[in-house]
Amino acid sequence: MSRFVISNLRVGPEEFRDQLPVTGTTIDVRTDPDGQQYFYARLDGPIKHRIDTHFDTSACSTEQLGADANGPFLWVTDIVMRPSTPGEQPHYGMHRFPVDLAYAIDLSYLDDPALDIGKILPIATAEIDDVPDDALADATPTPADGEAATALDVPEPVSTPAADLDTPAEGDTTTSPAAGDNVAATGLDVEQRFTPAPEPARGGDNASAATPPPAPAAPHARPPRPPMPEALTDTSPIPVVQQHPPRTYPAPPIPPAQLHVTTPSRSRPSKKTLMVAATVLTGALLIILAGWSVLTSSDSSDSDTSAAPSPTASDVDLQRVKAELPKGYSDGDCTPTPDTTHPSLTCTPNADPGGPQSATYAIYPDKQALQEAFTATIATFDRTICPGNIQSPGPWRRNSAPTQVAGTLFCGTDRGQAVVVWTSEAQTLLNVTAGNAQGPSLEQLYTWWTTHS
Repeated sequence: MSRFVISNLRVGPEEFRDQLPVTGTTIDVRTDPDGQQYFYARLDGPIKHRIDTHFDTSACSTEQLGADANGPFLWVTDIVMRPSTPGEQPHYGMHRFPVDLAYAIDLSYLDDPALDIGKILPIATAEIDDVPDDALADATPTPADGEAATALDVPEPVSTPAADLDTPAEGDTTTSPAAGDNVAATGLDVEQRFTPAPEPARGGDNASAATPPPAPAAPHARPPRPPMPEALTDTSPIPVVQQHPPRTYPAPPIPPAQLHVTTPSRSRPSKKTLMVAATVLTGALLIILAGWSVLTSSDSSDSDTSAAPSPTASDVDLQRVKAELPKGYSDGDCTPTPDTTHPSLTCTPNADPGGPQSATYAIYPDKQALQEAFTATIATFDRTICPGNIQSPGPWRRNSAPTQVAGTLFCGTDRGQAVVVWTSEAQTLLNVTAGNAQGPSLEQLYTWWTTHS
């Protein structure tokens, strides 16, 4: 069996990055009817994926679910990968080989003849390294003459066939999903787990791909799933920390009532003494009134100063959102979204052909917050495959940088109306666009997206 280690994340949640390195074994190859290939793999040990109240756990077994002091989580034992670079193939000796990676949420995914996108959760773009079989403590016996260890048996989805489906308008170098040659005929025999035919040498990290792999080996059995840590799989309610009542102290004794003994004065104050006292009292009152007047005047001045309009941090952030708006909007088409905790603009219909009838564009503080917002947003829509059999949700890339993931794309419907949602990771921007009963259709909105994202 082919072995690998996930050594780095290019894009993905910090909780995943904190658990690296992660090792695993490839177990299967699946090819979709459209020719896309995916590599199935099983991890040597489970990893945690934090979930929230919006996460649908109906397809998860009780063994997959857990909770700790930080809240609920999902144990991940299986993953699905495909090469990030169109046309590339995993190979012996690979180092920092980029793959698009998804968690297997519904473990019945193995029972399907083709990958069901609804049973996985796209999560990251990662880098994997080859782990030679002879580097393992439990290495298998040396093959007989004529045999050699199997090359990395990790299926990958064939690169997204988007070149003729979502080509940007002439002169526009913005975006489209990764375009590349269809590599359905990779030489990988699914039944026998044969190694793909060797690819020509390429520049970059994967120039070693030109090294011809050894001859294929006989298929191996799938490794069992790693057991979940017993100490952490308890799904019973988290015990509440014993709260001690606040310490009370006895109230101080009430002192006895003060007795004021009055005795007749022996003499009445003189008239001169009374006049002096009156003069002192009058002076004190004048001083108090003067001080009150000064304080009142100062407070009024401060109030007037604070009432003057001045730029705020949110104004600056809204200008950032406005600067990232797609073309097709005029001044006044987009206004601040009410009741939001982050900078957001809501826009009226886009004037360009196929543009959305409504849209919301919002900036988040970091990529983790952006990913969480994206996941929560698409959970409210019905998911579909994007036009041209493009994975949804799945990574998208700009034509000007076809090897670099720019964000995640989602196509769907909302009560029958077209919806396209995507993230722009460099700007931590979430874009939510939709049609209405008058249009556009999903195909029209998707075509608009290819030249406006």
